[in-house]
Amino acid sequence: MTTVTLATGDDAPLVHRIMIAAFEEYRGVLEPPSSTHQETVEDVQRAFDTGGAALAWVGGEAVGSARFQPHPDHLYVGRVSTLPDWRGRGIASALMTFLAGHARTLALHEIRVEVRLSLSSNVALYRRLGFHTVSEQPHPRGPAFKTVILGKNV
Repeated sequence: MTTVTLATGDDAPLVHRIMIAAFEEYRGVLEPPSSTHQETVEDVQRAFDTGGAALAWVGGEAVGSARFQPHPDHLYVGRVSTLPDWRGRGIASALMTFLAGHARTLALHEIRVEVRLSLSSNVALYRRLGFHTVSEQPHPRGPAFKTVILGKNV
């Protein structure tokens, strides 16, 4: 069974480790390259200053993470990460369900994620979870590539 908890600032190294492991498959594949590969533990720690993170646990082992940042009208969720050996077991779904509940505790009625359109399986996951397209736009570091912002009312 998956349990999801809010991370603390002390968990920044763990959140970073999970994110790096989860995004490794995209190294040398994505254009433009993912900025996750340049992030440090200190960068993750700084992200806690304006938001936070959630950790997914199975049997005492941290197997997934996601960062979030509150905005006036929604909770932005990013860097959703599941360790490769744990994919396909509902970890990302559990994280998103937990963060939908967290958004409600913050009196926010929508959660959003941004996904590259080229990552069709990730887009499909969020659509299965009930997300709809808010907008499509050029990727900020490569305007020839597109991202989609997906939202879900909570």
